[in-house]
Amino acid sequence: MLGIDLKKQSADLESQSAGGESIDRNYSTRAFRVIDKKATTLSVDELQARYWDKTAVVRVVREGKILTMGDSDYLQLGDEIYALASTRYFTEVIGEIAAYCEEFAPSVDLGKFTETAQIVVINKGVIGMSPEDLNIAQSCGVLITSVVRMRMEMPHTPNLSIRKGDILNVVGPNENIERLGKKLGHAEKEIVETDMVTFCFGICLGVIIGLFAITVGQLSIGLGSAGGLLSAGLIIGYLRSVSPTFGRLPDAARWILMELGLLLFMAGVGLRAGGDIIETFLSAGPLLIIAGITVTTAPILVGYFFGRKVLKIHPVLLFGGICGSMTSGASLSVVTKIADSAMPSLGYTGAYAFANVLLTIAGSVILFF
Repeated sequence: MLGIDLKKQSADLESQSAGGESIDRNYSTRAFRVIDKKATTLSVDELQARYWDKTAVVRVVREGKILTMGDSDYLQLGDEIYALASTRYFTEVIGEIAAYCEEFAPSVDLGKFTETAQIVVINKGVIGMSPEDLNIAQSCGVLITSVVRMRMEMPHTPNLSIRKGDILNVVGPNENIERLGKKLGHAEKEIVETDMVTFCFGICLGVIIGLFAITVGQLSIGLGSAGGLLSAGLIIGYLRSVSPTFGRLPDAARWILMELGLLLFMAGVGLRAGGDIIETFLSAGPLLIIAGITVTTAPILVGYFFGRKVLKIHPVLLFGGICGSMTSGASLSVVTKIADSAMPSLGYTGAYAFANVLLTIAGSVILFF
């Protein structure tokens, strides 16, 4: 209806964000040995300048010693090149130099170079910087495979601005991951236990917060139990961003609670509304259905046209922002699936957080008027 090719628009926006280049999700570790004299005309410094994409982890080893990138020493026959990178890097970037080498199976176990972990960004000194600014690949020897912000995967590029609370999924040797964790904040290990103390006290705190209300004339404004629990969740989330060992909850446990909570919510709404649905339809008739459609679609249409015509927001980001304003993760899933990209998530996160705060008081205000 709108004449927008969401998949193409997302690809164009991702290409612009990456400076014309996006990062491949697939990665592998490969080893090469220099066997052609043509490669000996290259210094390690030139190897970095011509055959490095700013994301791959590349090491040149000579007689067991690692030559650092930026070294003016020239490649020699027998030098070994180890690379942890995306599959595209091996086919498009390092393909020329690989023609001067033979691939071999090293005596060391390359499995130790492919350990995975999550890095939680906490340190203030790195906020606003990009992986390229921090030179993560070369200084720490770690490859970033994805960036998650507010449980939404970001289209990660070398120049993506890092924010507090971002989770970087990385691959590399264990000692390098630990080094990066200290540099950025905290290296999160796989956990199986839930912090039940924080979980239980958080529920109690949310219920208590929801009991408080402010009376303005005849209007009583309060967060209610839902708003109170949301506030408690925000507090615990902030404390966890400061101290990642606080309030741990494994992904599997969180998924069960989210799904079970959604099912109970839908069942509760159905039970409350279903008892009077026949009488309501008999008294209101088709007018009720038309009113429901209007109330649901009008804000979305107004938000879209205002965002496009007045604010000039890119349609991909705008669709994500509208999903966030609806606090509808399901809608975002549909948009990202059609777009075949995580780019709409960039517009979703900020609008989602803001809309959640407004939802806590909007019900009381609307009912008053």
